[in-house]
Amino acid sequence: MSRGLPERLRDYLNEKYKSEKWFHPYEFIERGKEDEKWKLRTDWYDGCGVVKELVDGSIWVISGPLAYLGDGLHNVLLRLYDSRIRSAKNEDEEKRFYDELYKEEEDILGDILHRRNLNKYLKEKEFRDLIIDVLWSEEIARRISQEFRVEVKYLIDDVKWRTYFYSAFDSKNMDENRKFEEIVKRVEAIHAACKTYRLYDENEDYKKFKKKVLAEKKTSYS
Repeated sequence: MSRGLPERLRDYLNEKYKSEKWFHPYEFIERGKEDEKWKLRTDWYDGCGVVKELVDGSIWVISGPLAYLGDGLHNVLLRLYDSRIRSAKNEDEEKRFYDELYKEEEDILGDILHRRNLNKYLKEKEFRDLIIDVLWSEEIARRISQEFRVEVKYLIDDVKWRTYFYSAFDSKNMDENRKFEEIVKRVEAIHAACKTYRLYDENEDYKKFKKKVLAEKKTSYS
């Protein structure tokens, strides 16, 4: 495997984004996981965090983590269960309340992951912002895909419940110049998606989207 592509890409990305806020240089990892041919990674959270080519010929461009969905939900549930936990008569009762909390947390995360019962959670103010975050992220992915003409998707990691944008393509039968061009297009798309995501309340489109979702509470989310 030629090292030309990942090294060329690393140098290009480091030069292109070096002036961005919180940027950390990309590093080239020649031997990563078993299914990886090569990987570039950075600790930069406001743009593309990983570019990697797998042994099957697919290339993945993945953002840094956008949010920690599990942490956000856990904090909401801790507030909701706080009075019950503090009023527990003994350790067994306290443990029972925590078990109920963890079970509810697992159920809600499963619903969000599989897009079930979202309308139900939109009606509950405690969970509303979490659901709108997911729906807005999917809307960003859709808009960016149209703008950059590459497929960008929104991913929820069901192990650590972190969220990402990513774009992948089949690079088999492509020469290194074509691979480079396709990767750069996707890096730019992921970067634009992250910047849009970070704006939140400063973004008028986000405000309109949130207002529309709350007004409609679409049955398609149920």
